Amino acid sequence: KVGFPDELDDLKDELEDRFGPLPTEVKDLLYMVRIKLLGSKADVESISMESGQTVLMLNPGARLDKSLLQRSFGSILKIGTNQMRLDAKRSIKEWQGTLEQLLRKMAQARDDSQSPSGS
Repeated sequence: KVGFPDELDDLKDELEDRFGPLPTEVKDLLYMVRIKLLGSKADVESISMESGQTVLMLNPGARLDKSLLQRSFGSILKIGTNQMRLDAKRSIKEWQGTLEQLLRKMAQARDDSQSPSGS
């Protein structure tokens, strides 16, 4: 059972050792699992695509450092009250990596705000 995104790397390595190079479908599945795990740690309720944008719906009560996220991602990220929109068209080459970076930064900021020294 995989509970943390980084554990997927071990699973991927094990699958490659056992079965050889992974088909694209398996790589895509591992990516989707990684995004789901990161999203749950970042207080994201759902992720979808809409008109060329990746839409992240936030859990009610999600606490984010919106200014830090905006500074980090600039104009490709629009932040609202209960959602964020990542412009996939503007970061088309690396939108998957950008989404993963965003979720990691959100999860880290959430962890920092919940730690005793981050309060």
